[in-house]
Amino acid sequence: MEEEKYREILAEHKKILRNTDVENPTRLAICFAGIPCSGKTTIAKKLEQRYNAVRINSEDLGKVVKRTVGELPDGNSVQNDYQLHLLENWPFVNPVVIIDSGIERKYEKILEASRGHGLDLFVIRLDAYEDILRERIQKREGENAPAHFRSFDRWKREFDSFKNSVEVDFVLDTNGELDLEELYELLDKRLKD
Repeated sequence: MEEEKYREILAEHKKILRNTDVENPTRLAICFAGIPCSGKTTIAKKLEQRYNAVRINSEDLGKVVKRTVGELPDGNSVQNDYQLHLLENWPFVNPVVIIDSGIERKYEKILEASRGHGLDLFVIRLDAYEDILRERIQKREGENAPAHFRSFDRWKREFDSFKNSVEVDFVLDTNGELDLEELYELLDKRLKD
């Protein structure tokens, strides 16, 4: 994608990002591996608030891309390219970013982009039972749930492949009530070092 398009998307994206001017002492990109409805956005919002981080939400970014460059046959590709470009050319004061989307398919590229800009990567893997995930998808998507269920097996394969090949910083069971105290303790320490 050409540089001009990145600038157009960034101009729109900046309007919805929070905490971009917060000074944090540690350069860190927090990201998630997890099947849809495993809790990525719920946890990302809590981390955004606790650490005054910049949260890049995939759904919000998709809307920005659509408004900026229009409907594209492969909008996800544009979105992913922009996200990588953003990490490689981080334009904000705040060096703590939360990538609020699953990174299973783009882990290597995110790792490379983050390291290229001096950001350490902190990966949180979210584990949940398939029946619970399907129930959450049904609740969230309603009549659109069948379209999501058609992708479920692919999501599970990608997640399992990631789970078996990448060592993560933290594993969180999201089957029941979320207990984030251990995660907070680890991130508190990491962000103060």
